[in-house]
Amino acid sequence: MFWKKKKNKFTEQQLFQFEVFSNFSTLQITTLYYLNLTKRYDTFENKHQKVLTYLYFDILAGAYVGGEETQDQVDLICLMRDFALKGLDERGYPQYRTFHADNLDDMSNLKEDHSDVISMLDTNRDFASSAINKIKQNSNEFLDGIKTRKMDSISSQLSDLVNDDLLKSKFEQVNFSSELSRKSKVDPSDSSNKKEKKPGPWDFTKKGENASSTDNQTNALDQIINQQIKNVKNKFKGLGKDKTIRSEYIIIKYCTLLTAAFSGKNDTEYLTVQGRAYARRLLGKNPITYEEFNDYMNKNPLFSTLSSHIISTEIKKLISFGLSALETKEHLDKILDQLINAKTDELRITCQYCAVSDFINNINVTNDSKLYCSDDYETDENTGLQIYSCLCFQCRHVTYYALDPLNESGMADDGVEYFRTSDIDLSTLVRFSDNAKKHSNSIAISKIENLIKK
Repeated sequence: MFWKKKKNKFTEQQLFQFEVFSNFSTLQITTLYYLNLTKRYDTFENKHQKVLTYLYFDILAGAYVGGEETQDQVDLICLMRDFALKGLDERGYPQYRTFHADNLDDMSNLKEDHSDVISMLDTNRDFASSAINKIKQNSNEFLDGIKTRKMDSISSQLSDLVNDDLLKSKFEQVNFSSELSRKSKVDPSDSSNKKEKKPGPWDFTKKGENASSTDNQTNALDQIINQQIKNVKNKFKGLGKDKTIRSEYIIIKYCTLLTAAFSGKNDTEYLTVQGRAYARRLLGKNPITYEEFNDYMNKNPLFSTLSSHIISTEIKKLISFGLSALETKEHLDKILDQLINAKTDELRITCQYCAVSDFINNINVTNDSKLYCSDDYETDENTGLQIYSCLCFQCRHVTYYALDPLNESGMADDGVEYFRTSDIDLSTLVRFSDNAKKHSNSIAISKIENLIKK
């Protein structure tokens, strides 16, 4: 092997590091071959995959070698990166090369970084920040794998990275915002500062050092998502199929609302794509489809409303008050605990005068239903509860209730807390009729008008 001839250049420890890194890069590259067979890795068509491949090997090499205090360390980082990229380049997957692996006698005089990569990162700061944060996490997992000698669990790091829908979306939407800029190194065009330049747009100064979560150049949204991946994956291990669908619905909604809160955007298509991409990252697989998501929402309108309320409230707390690192890791986990077992799918409303009962889903649109529930409500000044009213066609009484699927009051074992009943009068019937007309509910309008005529 060629490095055996370079003993005067690198130490025995550095040669060992090169060999370990080369073996690991071969493992990663093998998974890319399988992706290419299904047309999911194509550096001709997908420039972002080409950039991500470069960054991945660049940052991992920097993490493994550690500090860049000597030119030998810089050369080793560049050699590791370029040797991995050369393997792909020669097999027909064009890469951004600096050709350190082809010029072993003159490495120190080569450019340390590819100018095209630097230019693209400078003009797409959002993509750069997200990609670098994710690869830093990969680096820490790589270093842990070396210590424990367990590499199987991280054998598909690179293939997962280049197929990350969120990163692809961010690359395609060029973002010039300086707020999410990466830790930029010296402008390579500034010749007076060339001696200061270091390989890769990252901040690894010690082996395995974590990026600070308070760094004002870190993409906060990515950080929140990445910190929760382990907890979310563990949560799914023990779930049955019925709860898995509900949980994926919650996660997609959480990611979508979180994206809206941090981006300030209200573009539905953008939020949907970003939300699903974040959900995929949390789950480690594709979540339920758009159609399955919408079908679940339409079949469970109460749960949809409840989940939106709880998730929005928790996100507002996160943004307004901030959370500790531990609280952030458990943020979605606690929301899932609240909502997974919420009693809304089979929620029943019971007339408190005559005991007629019916499932609340579709209660207003079936011909044989004896009840009509208005979605108009009054807010109790003392408790803040939203008090709804339900009209009974059988006994002509109105029941007042509040939905409490989580039984937070301790008075709603079946998900509903009841308050009082009253006789109906004309003004009450008119109010119910107006509510039915608001929803163009012809079945309910007809039933209520029959009561008015009596």
